[in-house]
Order: sequence, then C-alpha cells, then structure tokens
Amino acid sequence: MLSVNQLKFKVKNKTLIDELTLNVTPGSFYALLGRKGSGKTTLLRLCSGLLEPQSGNIYINGMDVSKRENKKNILRILGYMGSQDGYFPRLQVMEYLEVYAHAQGLYGLAARERCMEVLQMGHLERRAEQLVEEQSASVRRELSFLRAIIHRPRLLLLDDPFNGMESAQKLAMEELFAILAEDEVTVLMASQSLPDAAHLCGEIGIIEKGRIISEGNLSDILRQARSEALLYLRVCEAPEAAVAILRKEALVRTISRDGNFIVMHFAGGIKDEAALLKKLIESNVKVYSFSRGQSSLENLLEREISGGKGRR
Repeated sequence: MLSVNQLKFKVKNKTLIDELTLNVTPGSFYALLGRKGSGKTTLLRLCSGLLEPQSGNIYINGMDVSKRENKKNILRILGYMGSQDGYFPRLQVMEYLEVYAHAQGLYGLAARERCMEVLQMGHLERRAEQLVEEQSASVRRELSFLRAIIHRPRLLLLDDPFNGMESAQKLAMEELFAILAEDEVTVLMASQSLPDAAHLCGEIGIIEKGRIISEGNLSDILRQARSEALLYLRVCEAPEAAVAILRKEALVRTISRDGNFIVMHFAGGIKDEAALLKKLIESNVKVYSFSRGQSSLENLLEREISGGKGRR
C-alpha cells in the first residue's frame, strides 16, 4: 500500500530525512516511533504530498506521489491527520465535518449521513449542533481524526493522534481503530509513545535523525535494543580510512562522522568490540579513544518503558 524508497529531504543544510526506506503492507498498522525532531512529521508530510523530497520515491497503491496526474486518485484513498488541529471557530461540529465531506465530493444527504455516522462511531453525536470552539482540546483532536476518515480512505497517515487526548477520547479512538482493522484500512501512525504504538500496531519502526534504525514487532525491537551498543571512536588522523574499515564490518550497523570523531551502532558483544579495536590498530588507524555508550534505540525504549519522560 505504501512504499518509500531511498527518500531524502533537506531544509537548507539540515538533513531531515536521510535515504529512508519503508514499506507498509495493505491492511497493516505500522507505528513510526521516535523523539520529537526525529523526522516523523516530515516523513508523513512527504507521504501525503504536502512536501516534495529532493530524491527518492513514494508510492501509494502503486501510484507515484510526485506525479501530478496521480494526485486526484491518491487523495481519494488517502486520509491525513496532522499534529495540529485546525478548525473554523463559528462552525458547529456537524458543519465542520461537512466542510471536509464536501472537499471529498460528498454533498447533501449523503454528506450529512456520513458525518453523523462518523460522529456516532466516535460517540460524539450529541455534540453535532455544538460549536467546535466550545469543545475541549481532547474532543477537537478526535474530530481531526473523524474528518480524516470521512471519505473512507484506504490509507491513513496519523501524526501523533493520541497526543493531548483524555481517557474518553482514547477509548473511542481504540474502538475506531478496531473498525479500521475490520475494514482492512492501512495505517501509518507517528508516535512518541511506545505503549500506544505497541498496543495498536503490529509493526513498529524506530526513526532517529531521519533514518529507520530498527524495525519489527515489539519483541524484535526489544531484542535488538539489548544486543546493540553505541561505540564512540576518536582518531588522531585519517578518519576516512577508519570509516572505510568500519563499513566492511558486518556487526557495524550505521556510521556517522564529525571530523575525527566517529559514532557507530554495533551489534556485537564485548569480545567483538575488542576484536574490532584490535583490527583498527593493526590496520594502522591511530586510535585516540574508543568507548561504549547506550544506543539511541536502547535509550529511547528505556525512557518510554520507565514512564515516557520528555514526550511532547
């Protein structure tokens, strides 16, 4: 349903999405988990067509998002819920939803019936004639979700949908997710909450600095977090030579360099680290320092499991 290939997006000199590849199969629920600033929102905006990448491709149901001739067909099957809840202050809840129904080609009785249907699905039908501006932030968040499904999309892009929601809206949303699952709707949901991601989505991708650093179900990701370390290497000179050696190592997952300072994700144990250091020295790399730290994945999961400090 959704295929992202080698996607890259920059703003000025800052890389927000870095050669990211992602595949979401039809009917699946996929959670994109990461800290604020990790690239979640940017990726969803790229997938929705709100932003254009500098390189790479995005396909929705086999259609290239960048092709102008595909826009209309993609919008028919795509629902998007952003991180901000825009609304028209003086409109009633029903009128608010009807605006989005009209934008999707629903009019008259068909539009009104569909709007009432989604309100009933979200247990908000008694609010139909109330003003949107009178609703709590939690209810307005749920309304943003309802407007995204007004046209029965086959793919939903949701940017932190549970952020700021109270328990009543969360329960209603969980019921709505169950309906989506029955209808085999595909969902890509960005979140900073591991419990939300694990509870609702069968597959999770961890995004960090615009890259997917881990992917799988919760058990797979926890297993990788325990087995992967972050190694810090500082060399006296010729860092390019050190990087060239590291790229050939099967246990080295990712590498980043800033001058003579190199950081890598490493999937081996302590003995493997010792062997790697020995190989660098034997290859005439002048090592100034070599140390182990906590991986960004391990750090993220520990923070979430211990209570989610630092969430938006």
